[in-house]
Amino acid sequence: MSDPAKMASVCRMEMFSVVYHVNIIGYSLAKDFGSTCIEAGKFDLSGHTWALCYQPSVIERDVRYNLKPECLNFSLVLVTQPEVPIAVSFELSLLNQDGKTSPEATKSLQRVFTEKGSLGFANFMKTSKLVASEYLRNDSLLVQCSLQVKKPSCTEKTKKIVAPPPNLNQHLGCLLESKEGADVSFHLSEETFVAHKAVLAARSPVFRAQFFGSMMESKTDSIKIEEMEPEVF
Repeated sequence: MSDPAKMASVCRMEMFSVVYHVNIIGYSLAKDFGSTCIEAGKFDLSGHTWALCYQPSVIERDVRYNLKPECLNFSLVLVTQPEVPIAVSFELSLLNQDGKTSPEATKSLQRVFTEKGSLGFANFMKTSKLVASEYLRNDSLLVQCSLQVKKPSCTEKTKKIVAPPPNLNQHLGCLLESKEGADVSFHLSEETFVAHKAVLAARSPVFRAQFFGSMMESKTDSIKIEEMEPEVF
């Protein structure tokens, strides 16, 4: 018999990362959308679809119902449902014409997603400060999104079962030598040979017809062979 199957599981942490750029053109026109969330781009990472969205001009109220200054907000949206929890590190920066940024134009957040949802920056930058900055040029914004995703990956391993080498011929040989279960005998001169009808029928269409067909020998357990030497038989 072969060894029983052995099973085990392997759980490893996988990490994926991407740097995604979005060019927002016509920011002054987008401001008319106010706090409406606008999808700026969509990309795939770690087997999931992500979307980068922004709100051009958000006006919020504080606890005293006083209006706060208008702000530009960004958010990262997990579009597809995760099968396992995923840990996300999200950094967003505004880039100037030289492709550089500064701490005031960079923010980062972390979160573990167990289902679809969003991760956003409230009050990313005041619109008045944005208009006066080097990041808004020709009414355009260049946004850099750096995303790192970590998630567990579990797989099952089964030890391969090795089949034993074929040995049917050996078993049939032992069966013939032991004469166990023999149900037919052949008589030649002074010698007698015993065998198994089923094996002979499987190997020879003549014997199959003789033992299991309509021939007379199908009901006999003793067959006489003439004009053949025992050595030849």
